[in-house]
Amino acid sequence: MKQAPDGEHQRGDRQERGQHGSAPRQLPAQERPAKAATMPRISGFICVLCKELFAAPVTTVDGYSYCRQCILDWFAAHDRISGESVMPKSPATKQTLKSRTLLPNMNLREAITSLRLDALPAWESAERERSSLGRKLHRTLDELARMKQESLARLTAAKQETADARSKLRIVEAELERFRLDLDRVKTKQDSKHQDVGVLEERLRESLRDVSRLQGEVDRMKHHEHVLQEAAEQHRRELRAALANKESVQQAQVVHTEKLSRNIEDEVSLEVANLRQALAASELSVADLQTQLVSGFYAQQALPGA
Repeated sequence: MKQAPDGEHQRGDRQERGQHGSAPRQLPAQERPAKAATMPRISGFICVLCKELFAAPVTTVDGYSYCRQCILDWFAAHDRISGESVMPKSPATKQTLKSRTLLPNMNLREAITSLRLDALPAWESAERERSSLGRKLHRTLDELARMKQESLARLTAAKQETADARSKLRIVEAELERFRLDLDRVKTKQDSKHQDVGVLEERLRESLRDVSRLQGEVDRMKHHEHVLQEAAEQHRRELRAALANKESVQQAQVVHTEKLSRNIEDEVSLEVANLRQALAASELSVADLQTQLVSGFYAQQALPGA
């Protein structure tokens, strides 16, 4: 490619600046490329000056492409610092350009147009879907976090209930152990009471034997009293017979016989009275023993656990 004279380059630059002004040209919203951060990272479609998709791309003499307004602003900034007589440097290589000539890059412009019309809408749709999925994911994560918190709360409550149940179980086990010890003590007391009952039963049997023995003695005393009464009656009959057969005995003998009879009767009556007193005392002793036996039996029945 032939290099144009510097004057032509300067005139072309002035014409470009005269057409677009010193400020960057603002494209309509529908014509501006999307931000690089919101589109796929595609190498070769991003201007190194504005970091966005190329807008009206042009190519410098070193073969690198820039937005037309971006490279013109680069040239204008260089001219303000170094003057128009000094050639600017390439923004990409930092090497001094041999010419300010700018050639439109039609293939790159068509590619960017296709990218903006075809690829970017698809990417934006994918971004919207990704955002929707992200929101759903966040909601799902929030729900999972809530469920996790609820599960942890339930687990904590379950652990607390388990700890409470274990505490209650230990209390119940302690109560059962105390009950077992109390039961052993009660059994020991019952065994002791059974032994006491055996002792009392043995005493009762001995008392009954004593009562039987005393009852036998009372029976023998009654029999002896009956024998004495019969002997006295027989003696009276003999005396009456002797008196009847011996009416002729002297008055002295009658008097003596009567005195003897009275003495005998007094002795017999006295012995009978003594026997009756002994019998009454034996009956009272038997009654006392029976009362003691009955009292001991009821006292045994009234003992706890008997």
